Amino acid sequence: MRLTTNQLTGVFLGISAMTAITITIPALANSIPQGIAEEIRESVVQINSKGNGSPGGSGVIIDEQDNIYTVLTANHVVCSSIKRPGKISCAKDISYSVRTYTGKEYVVKDRQVLQTDQNGVDLAIITFEAKDSDYYRPVAIQDKSLETGTDIFVGGFPAAFGKKGTDREFAFTGGRVIFSQNLQNGYSLVYDANTLTGNSGGGVFDINGNLVGIHGLADASKSGFNAGIPIKTYLELTKGKLDSISTETMSPTEALKISSSDGNLQIIKSLGFITTPCASGRQIVSIMFGNNEYCVEPQPPLNALKYRYNRATKQVELFDSPKSNSTNNPKSQDIGL
Repeated sequence: MRLTTNQLTGVFLGISAMTAITITIPALANSIPQGIAEEIRESVVQINSKGNGSPGGSGVIIDEQDNIYTVLTANHVVCSSIKRPGKISCAKDISYSVRTYTGKEYVVKDRQVLQTDQNGVDLAIITFEAKDSDYYRPVAIQDKSLETGTDIFVGGFPAAFGKKGTDREFAFTGGRVIFSQNLQNGYSLVYDANTLTGNSGGGVFDINGNLVGIHGLADASKSGFNAGIPIKTYLELTKGKLDSISTETMSPTEALKISSSDGNLQIIKSLGFITTPCASGRQIVSIMFGNNEYCVEPQPPLNALKYRYNRATKQVELFDSPKSNSTNNPKSQDIGL
């Protein structure tokens, strides 16, 4: 989400002059404590969608009960809201999935929209189910006030260098709290950590790796300032109320709806593969035809998770292998037509 200067209600008044100021950041603000980034990476997830053209967002695992994982994120990441007065209404024709640091992808099971109206707090809770062997560690939550100058870190999956969806990489950037003041939709923690589209819904962490906020707002005037919702706001919003907040069960849908006349589908069938819904919560294999993703059941000789179809060689190749116009590519799987 981006905010224009006039929407900041004077908070960033005179921003053009402010951008000329050089802010000196001591080394600690850009130094990630040893081991913290890797630990947090295991608890921060990608959130991807099909049907709305979004490059994707981020979320943070905050709880696990009987293999059901709870993810806290920004509401605008998992709810493409229909613009109308009153209560927030999410579009029904969009499916969402969660991708963990292991590369496994899970369909979103439930969604709780915590944002009650257009002016409400931009937060939501989603859940996904994983097998016993796929354990993911929830983060520690720290409810504390952050003074100006406090070192923080933002963890998420920015859409950097044109990467979108599952191609995004985890990023952990350092910065400092600039000030705290109510802006909009619960955003009041302002910092200068670098973020991009795709970071929305990711976590704001202290130097001990505790979750202290949810990122989701950037100043569109390019001041370099970004904002998060303090975790205290989430705790106050949900204290004793989670059971009373409406829970929507998400219907798993195929990532890409294909018809019997789909030429790519015909190729997949000719190769002997069986299509299956993407993000089904179990191991699947994805085959990319350009920017279109098709998912198939794992079977020999598909021994990796992601491939692409090379129309020049009429072969399925490992997705990260160099593109080739000949069949001499040693990384190509010999399963072409």
